[in-house]
Amino acid sequence: MPPKDARDVDGALKDDVKLESLSLAADAHTLDGSVLVRNIAFEKRVAARFTLDAWQTTSEVTARYLDSPAPSTIDRFVFKVRLSDMLGKIVGRTMEIALRYEVAGRELWDNNARENYRVVFEKAVSKPAFVASPE
Repeated sequence: MPPKDARDVDGALKDDVKLESLSLAADAHTLDGSVLVRNIAFEKRVAARFTLDAWQTTSEVTARYLDSPAPSTIDRFVFKVRLSDMLGKIVGRTMEIALRYEVAGRELWDNNARENYRVVFEKAVSKPAFVASPE
């Protein structure tokens, strides 16, 4: 689910840090995300902070550098949130995610305009199989 406004029409990044995509892996055991950051300095750290209880407790995963898509003023980082440890208690809950970018002595955040990125975990409804009976 990529945010539609991560980049301007010419491809330049609108903000210093922005979620590019967030998706559930095919095996449903990890949440995969990619983040675009403005290349302000060589040394940088990108992380995804998340909660399942409205920020009473938090966890954080470090993103790793992937590439520098055009224009060269942007770097792409990717992260994975392992869900396997919490699969038994995740159904019916909402995960909130915010992104942190540390660069040049600054701490920059993408919290989706103070709304946080939200992932709602619902139990998949399986469709009954249609079995044709012979006549």
